Amino acid sequence: MNEEEIIDKKPLIPGNMGSIVMEPFNYAVAAACRKYLEIGVPTNVMIEFLLNHLCSVAAMVEPAGAREALVKDLVRSFASMVNKHVDARYTSPGGVHLPRR
Repeated sequence: MNEEEIIDKKPLIPGNMGSIVMEPFNYAVAAACRKYLEIGVPTNVMIEFLLNHLCSVAAMVEPAGAREALVKDLVRSFASMVNKHVDARYTSPGGVHLPRR
């Protein structure tokens, strides 16, 4: 596939449906990450692995201006996304905030 075909190729699945289609993969990656941490894979190695894949996907975004905007948005949202997951980690399924250790 040449560069023009990649640029002109439109997504076949819209964004909201893409999230639904990818949900099983999301659970699989989350389960694998928990298992790898459980067996002793260092956190920084796992984060480097996941960031490498994120960068690979971001590199496919064309044109370059859209790729730059995507990377800026990812960097800007990283801290709030981490905070959201920390909060979720210390919240019971019923919505009760649990004490942090």
